[in-house]
Amino acid sequence: MREDEIKAVESVLFEYPAMCMCLKMRSEYLVSLVSLASFGGSGEIGPVDGGLMIPDQIKILERKERDPGFLVLSAVVERIFDAVNNAPAETREIITRLFFMRQEPKHAAAETNSSISRIYRKKLEAVKYMSAVCIGIYPAFCRWRAERDEEEAENMRLRYEEGKTRGGGPRTPPGAAPPQTPRFWGRG
Repeated sequence: MREDEIKAVESVLFEYPAMCMCLKMRSEYLVSLVSLASFGGSGEIGPVDGGLMIPDQIKILERKERDPGFLVLSAVVERIFDAVNNAPAETREIITRLFFMRQEPKHAAAETNSSISRIYRKKLEAVKYMSAVCIGIYPAFCRWRAERDEEEAENMRLRYEEGKTRGGGPRTPPGAAPPQTPRFWGRG
């Protein structure tokens, strides 16, 4: 396996928990759109009593089926989930510890009573096991990551603009020296 393929697989596995969280948040957002429309903006779903919510459940399903971001992310998460669940127990444990929980190899070795070299060897085996799935979904993963990065940049820009309009901005911690004004060429 080439080094760039190993890095690609590792990046997909490291980001899997974030993908799951984004999928959950996207699902909740789509449900909220339906619930707000159904209940005149109150945002309450109401009890499921004798099938009374069936029309709303259908609307939620239709909304999810029309949302390309949800569909792609759902397919990616499902493929990784299936591959990890079908992995041998030891491989699944290594993937969970090193990638999903981001545990250091030396800690994983201590907790599993293994040597660090064995953990690294099993990590490489796990990466090879997951390579077919992760390389197959890598283009969709890259699109998701680019969209997430764009959203984060936009949120940071909005927070910055909000801070500027409220007189905010960087604050000097108590007891610290105030920031120095930069010197520009040709001035002072």
